[in-house]
Amino acid sequence: MLECQSSLCDSQCSSQFKECDANCPCGDVCFEGCFGCPNPICPKDADLIMAIPEYISEAYIMSRDGFSREAILSAPSDDYAKWSAFAVLSDQLFIFGGDSDRKKIAKLEECSFVELPARLNLEGYVGTAALTLADNTVLVCFGTNSEKKCDLFDGVESNPTFSTSFGHRHGSLGMYRGKPTTVSSSSTDGYSKIETLGDSGWLRLNDHPANIHAHKLIGMDSGSLMMIGGYVRQTDDYVTDIWVLENDSWAVIGNLQKSVAYASILPINSSIYVFGGRGDTGVAWEYQYPIQRIDTVEGILQNVEFIGDYEQHIYNPVLYQVQVDFECVNKN
Repeated sequence: MLECQSSLCDSQCSSQFKECDANCPCGDVCFEGCFGCPNPICPKDADLIMAIPEYISEAYIMSRDGFSREAILSAPSDDYAKWSAFAVLSDQLFIFGGDSDRKKIAKLEECSFVELPARLNLEGYVGTAALTLADNTVLVCFGTNSEKKCDLFDGVESNPTFSTSFGHRHGSLGMYRGKPTTVSSSSTDGYSKIETLGDSGWLRLNDHPANIHAHKLIGMDSGSLMMIGGYVRQTDDYVTDIWVLENDSWAVIGNLQKSVAYASILPINSSIYVFGGRGDTGVAWEYQYPIQRIDTVEGILQNVEFIGDYEQHIYNPVLYQVQVDFECVNKN
């Protein structure tokens, strides 16, 4: 104010304040808060998720509370990520198999999917699972050509590793007591069967008390295993149950707001996001396609929020955590 040399000082100050305010989170330019806002006061580790429902052209970025904006990606074909398994290795998104080529491996470089020379030994498709391990490799299991086969991918090559004793397509993968574990299957030989990967191969654990498949598994910091949603073929029921396996004993610890199976999950901080798939509505042949967030504190379930939905069934959408300054976004 000391440098003001005219009677326009007040109006100049007001104009500068309005410009600054517009460019702050929740201002006119950044009306969605920190979502996509370049203001340096926004945390770089905000909960932002890139989702690819089925087609590359449908990709979008979503915030914790459901605001969304179009993502701009490129790939050899629009269905390049459709029905692919996915995992993050060294902070980079990889996809495995899918409808366009069941043995391909590709990674997201900047805003484009680039195919690697490496190929899967199994056929990755709907029901295939991928899990990043502590040694910076990805375990990819349960292809359409063999529901027992697994590959181990190190970022460059993909080689066969131990096969399971039972088929576990749609059985997911998660860490239990520090070991990759799979639960049940859409195939009869794997119904309710649980196997965990040891140093010399897969070991069978006690069966799950219910015959559920198309759920999602995630390991908790305590070493327990969480199982989210799923489908019971014998009764044609989509479930809301959230199970936990701890000390070799299963218990239901809560419920989703809406039933869902064939979904994808993404953990960010203390939340677990559940995208895609479908659930029932209680009306014959009418389904719902919810997006939900599970909030935990030190691994203990606190809350489940419904934050949006799709208009149609989407099998296992590809999910990837991005930062506020992510470049592959439509900024208009």
